[in-house]
Amino acid sequence: MKNLLKYSLLLSFLLILKYPQAQETYSLPNFSFENWSTAPGDTLSVMGGMLTLPLYNAYQYPTSWDYITYHINRSVSLGFQNIQVNTTLPLLKAAYETGSFVPHGNKALTLQTFKLSDIIPPSTYNMVSSYIDTFYTNMIFPSVLTTAAIDADHFLTLFTDMLDSVNTFNANQVIAAFSQSDMNDYFSGGLALNGFEPTRLHGYYKYTSAGTGNDNGGIMLIGTHYNTATGMREVVGGGFNRNFTDTDFYQPFDVVYSALPFADSVNTTPSADSLIILIISSANNNRQYGSLFYLDSLILYHDSIPRPDTCHAIQNLHLLTKDTFNITVAWTDSSAMCWQMEYGEHGYVLGSDTCYITTDTMLVLTRLTPSTEYDIYVRAVCNDTLFSDWSMTSVCTDALTDTCGGIINMQHTDVNTHSATITWQYYAMPLCWQMEYGEHGYVLGSDTCYITTDTMLVLSRLKPSTEYDIYVRAVCNDTLFSDWVYDHFTTTADSVLTKETTIDHTMLYPNPFHGKIEIQNATVPYSIAIYTTDGKCIATRTCYEPVSEINVTAKGILIIKLLTEHGEKVFKAINQ
Repeated sequence: MKNLLKYSLLLSFLLILKYPQAQETYSLPNFSFENWSTAPGDTLSVMGGMLTLPLYNAYQYPTSWDYITYHINRSVSLGFQNIQVNTTLPLLKAAYETGSFVPHGNKALTLQTFKLSDIIPPSTYNMVSSYIDTFYTNMIFPSVLTTAAIDADHFLTLFTDMLDSVNTFNANQVIAAFSQSDMNDYFSGGLALNGFEPTRLHGYYKYTSAGTGNDNGGIMLIGTHYNTATGMREVVGGGFNRNFTDTDFYQPFDVVYSALPFADSVNTTPSADSLIILIISSANNNRQYGSLFYLDSLILYHDSIPRPDTCHAIQNLHLLTKDTFNITVAWTDSSAMCWQMEYGEHGYVLGSDTCYITTDTMLVLTRLTPSTEYDIYVRAVCNDTLFSDWSMTSVCTDALTDTCGGIINMQHTDVNTHSATITWQYYAMPLCWQMEYGEHGYVLGSDTCYITTDTMLVLSRLKPSTEYDIYVRAVCNDTLFSDWVYDHFTTTADSVLTKETTIDHTMLYPNPFHGKIEIQNATVPYSIAIYTTDGKCIATRTCYEPVSEINVTAKGILIIKLLTEHGEKVFKAINQ
């Protein structure tokens, strides 16, 4: 909240200097996608509650934004039982990007174009896909994020028809296509403008086409006005930009908002009292599966004077700090909306590498080479087509010393039955980190050494109720390392039936599985028999080791019986 307030005040101050009280702004809720919420998944009990099928898993979405959800209520036969599926499926695949070069704050939005098989867990999808119309199983869905709740039943048909013919539309025609409809049929809510009259939506984007390429994102603005005489919510203006094509670095953009001519020429066009923003991950008639649309820092503007036709170069580009692996530079400028930066080793040619966008007048370069001179270029961006001249400075990193900066604040999080996440911080950026771990009492060098360039590592396939020792150290070069830093944690007891099942020291892992399942039992020997749901025995084995791996070819739900000296145990498992 403090960073958001700081940014808002700074932006307002810059705008006052550039356009004295002439340009108004409207910040969208969660405009830089810093805040995210988690929606719970949904499950379905079958076989009298003996088996639970996940309909979809928990997922994340940016707080204060809406998306399309599609209600499903139908009977499906799984071959061994008819089940009634009654759920609301989220048609969204969203995440956030983090990194030093996110334009504002710490996170940016990522929307992905997807298929149903991406959002329905494989164990369930394999069972029900044959009962879903192939039109939907083959369909490539764009992720759509909005500022209003969408009525999927009414909206999807109109929206799909528009996108499938959008290449023949210009922006005014796209918005005019909505003007024949009552927006109450498609949306509820929206941004309350409260007298604010937008002229454009400004922000920053990246795009990565998938498949054969040539994909693109789109953003649509729909201004509506409630007609008290008719009770209809009428479209009175809007804008559409689908020129979000492939780029590896964040670029500024604008979506221009224009009022539509009023249907009654005698009256003037009413101003919009509500604005709907649609962000579309793939906005054409040849959607590519897996395309990614990145967005950050969305702000509405009301331009009451023309935008500038000149863009002044930055002032006082200078070095703030440096060490062996890092350089921090800063500059002075109060006229730009953001700044672009490129850098490389001495002799760097502009356009040779990635171009970075920042809304701060400071940038930290990391993971540099010691004793190396770098050329750093920065220029101002006044709008999406207007840039200043480049300013340049050269800085040399420090030489390597005989010490290697260590690790601080190492901790373990998200510890559960079979996994844990290890994170740490550093006080001097090394080239990478090494990690070793094992059960309590682990001796360094007795197992595999893991290498990572991230300050995080997820450990998986751990044992339940087991204490682990973890060691991490920094690597500064081929022969220079920091001291090892130690941590330890204990995994939780196994208690979740649908993931791993433990009964009297017997465990199946994983569940569901893919052709091979691991069975652990403390008492040996023990016998195993595997049956299909119709009672056919497909495999038997007598095991003389505590841990056994069994290859299984039959797919679907299986019954696994394990016979020990303590009696018979029965498990259910799913082979995907």
